[in-house]
Amino acid sequence: MFNSLRSGGATPDMQQGKAKMQQVSVRKNEMSQKANSHVRSEMDAFLRALSSYPARFEENPDVTFEEHCRSLEKSAKARSATAGS
Repeated sequence: MFNSLRSGGATPDMQQGKAKMQQVSVRKNEMSQKANSHVRSEMDAFLRALSSYPARFEENPDVTFEEHCRSLEKSAKARSATAGS
């Protein structure tokens, strides 16, 4: 075993370990990309709510920003549910 390490050759166990580490790295990267996508969609939703709130407030001054955000979320979920049908 030590001779193969000295000569620069990797043992089968080392090759398997390296392959597993690469798989884990790929999975972590995929999870990170999904998390980034989720955060971006939340940020987009917040910015849409922020830009549309003044008009909604003008129509109904009693509605809070939080209520406005929730109503936009509900309508978006309803649209996605009907689009998926």
